[in-house]
Amino acid sequence: NGYIVLGDQNHPGTNDGAVFIYKLERDTFKLCQTFLGPGSSQFGWNVQLNNNILAVSAQNENNSGGQPAGAIHLYRIDKGEFKEFQVIINPDTSTDRGRIGSHISLSDNYLIVGNSSKTIDGDASAGEVLVYRYSRGEFRFVQQLTSPNIIANGQYGWNTDISDGQIVIAAPNNAFAGDSPELPGQVWVYSYGI
Repeated sequence: NGYIVLGDQNHPGTNDGAVFIYKLERDTFKLCQTFLGPGSSQFGWNVQLNNNILAVSAQNENNSGGQPAGAIHLYRIDKGEFKEFQVIINPDTSTDRGRIGSHISLSDNYLIVGNSSKTIDGDASAGEVLVYRYSRGEFRFVQQLTSPNIIANGQYGWNTDISDGQIVIAAPNNAFAGDSPELPGQVWVYSYGI
C-alpha cells in the first residue's frame, strides 16, 4: 500500500519508544508521520501493517493501576494520515498478567496478540495468545489460546503469524516430556473460518 513502518522501542534511549511511517513518493520513501510512546512503554516493540490498519505494541505500557501490563495501539488511514482509533490494554490486572504485545500479527480482520510472559495455572511465563476480530469499527476479543502443553517458561506466543485462515504460534522454550533439553521449542497451527 505504499508505506513502510518502523518501530524503535528504545527511542530516544529511554524506552519510551517511537514509530516512524514512510510513504512512497516518486520512487522514494519519505518520512510522513512519527508517533511517540508514553513514558517507558517500549512503544514500537512490534508493528504490523495490513491494508489500511496499523497495529503497534507497547509491551511495557502501564494499566489503569500503574503496573506494566502492555497495550496495543491501533491506527487507520483517514484522509491520508494514520489516526489512532483504539487502544487495547492488557485485560488481566492480576499479578499473573504478563505483558501483552510480545508479538502481534494482523490479517483477515483478525489481530493476534502474544503474551509470552503470562502465568498460566501457576506456571510463570507459560504464555498465552489473545485473538481479536474487527467488527463494527473496532477489534473485539474473541478467544484466549494457551499451549496444549503448558510448562513454566515455555513462552507460548513469543512469535505469531496469521494468513489464509491459519494462525501460527511459537513457544521457543516449550518441550514435551522426554524431549532433549538442548532442543526445546514448539509451533502450533490453528485453523479458523474467515
